[in-house]
This record gives sequence, structure tokens and C-alpha cells, in this order.
Amino acid sequence: MPLPLQTTAIGFAAAAALTFAAGVSFAQDGINGAQGKISDWSGRQADLLVWQIGAPPVPIGKVTEGGTLIFELPASFDATQPLSQVFSCSDGGTTSTDPDATYFITSSMLMIGLAAEEKLIGGAVAASNRAIALSRAGKAQPAAGRYYQWLYTPDDVTIEGNCAFDIFPDGKTGVEVNSTYDMALKPGWNVFEIELAEIEKVGDAPNVARQRAYRVVDDLPADAKWYYWPE
Repeated sequence: MPLPLQTTAIGFAAAAALTFAAGVSFAQDGINGAQGKISDWSGRQADLLVWQIGAPPVPIGKVTEGGTLIFELPASFDATQPLSQVFSCSDGGTTSTDPDATYFITSSMLMIGLAAEEKLIGGAVAASNRAIALSRAGKAQPAAGRYYQWLYTPDDVTIEGNCAFDIFPDGKTGVEVNSTYDMALKPGWNVFEIELAEIEKVGDAPNVARQRAYRVVDDLPADAKWYYWPE
């Protein structure tokens, strides 16, 4: 499943929303990039990084001293993880047009750091609201909304279907979770949207999103913002 990660807001730390510059598009093919602004950035110039299992972080952009965020994903990436192991369902509810397709997915958080000093100073999440951005970090309970990641695959593959399964957030109470997949992936980078809905609370356990939708989108929608927090 997509990877969780961090954010902060009023009440946790000083968070700011990064809005996209007008006209920035996330095309399904070629190199993806964006430019935005951190409204209350007070740091030095820093690097934007993505992580890959078993490898050092990869710099993909920067945050300038003035708070402008710029990133550009490499045209190709080492994609070794099989898609079939991630977007599959034990009851056979999902199908893939290429069971051998591989992928790399960025975490839901872009790391902000000083690469030369091997120092992490914060991160940013693209999301539809602050609550879900916070939840991606473990800074708050899971919340309803949408967040975004970038998925690279060298393959042309479609994954679709529905998957239902039970989880036991408190170790004894079953909650049915329904996941819907509508992912027509093209070779290269794809913008990947995850929507969580019907949030349920079970005792003292973390909230559970009973409805989860995974889809590929042509663009980040107008209400998507980047939420930044210091480490």
C-alpha cells in the first residue's frame, strides 16, 4: 500500500501551505516537475529529496532562501518492486494487465534536507486538506481527504477492481475496509491519488478509513496544496 509520512499544522508546529504556481502541469509522460511557494519559510536554501530502499536519498529539487520550492523528477528511475505484490487482493478482486510490471513510488512526503551535510530539516505533503496531510505523518489521526504520490513504472499497465477485507484496529473488533483501484499507468511518472473516506473510530485504536480509492490523475486538482513542517 502507499507509504505513510509527515506534516505539521497549528497546534503541532508552524505549518504552511504551498500552493502551485499557475500553469504547472503534471503530464503523464516525460519529466514531472513543479514550482510553489512556502509562505513562511525562514530557512536557508535546502534540497528536496526522495528515498529509495537500499540506496541514498535522491535530490530532485530545492527550496530557495526565499521559500520557492522547485522540483523535477528524473526521466527514468530504478523500478524493481513488482506492482502485483502491492496492488493485489487475496479474494481476487483486482486485475492487472501486466502481472510482471514493476514500479517505484515516492512516499507521500517529500523530504527537505541538506544533502551535503546529510541532515534532514523537514518535509512536505501534497494533499487536499491539512488534516489528511497531518495524518500521513503520524502527527494526527487518519482523516478523510486526498493525498498524492508520484509513481514511476517502465510499463504500460492497468490495475482495476475492488478489494474488501477486515482489519482489527484494537485487536478484536473487525472493520471492513473497501479499496477501489482505477489505475491506468503509462510508462514514466504518473500522479497517483489516494482518497480516504468513512473514517471510523474503534476504542483507543487509530482511526480507520473504511473506503479507500486509488486512481491515476492527469493533474493535481486546484484544491491540492503542499503542507510543510519543520523536523
